[in-house]
Amino acid sequence: MKTLNVLKTLTLCAVMTPGVALADTVSTADLDAFRSAVTAAGCMVNSEATAAAVESATGFDEAKLEAIVTELRGMGEIADVDEDGGIQLTSGECAN
Repeated sequence: MKTLNVLKTLTLCAVMTPGVALADTVSTADLDAFRSAVTAAGCMVNSEATAAAVESATGFDEAKLEAIVTELRGMGEIADVDEDGGIQLTSGECAN
């Protein structure tokens, strides 16, 4: 449950700070690793299981995940999927 709560917090933070550039803390490789993990999890992170899978696949801590979600949201690659903080990747193989 902690991981899903982290993603809920990340989504809220991303909504509150759109367009914030985080180039100093997030690399292209970090973004690619996150995209790959979310794609492997079915393009959505909307449950404890998918949140844990993404966290495990990337090995990123809470701060890094927050920075990545914020960066991707600013790039238009993250969309909200429900009121509980679920997110969907909308780029690459996950584009509609």
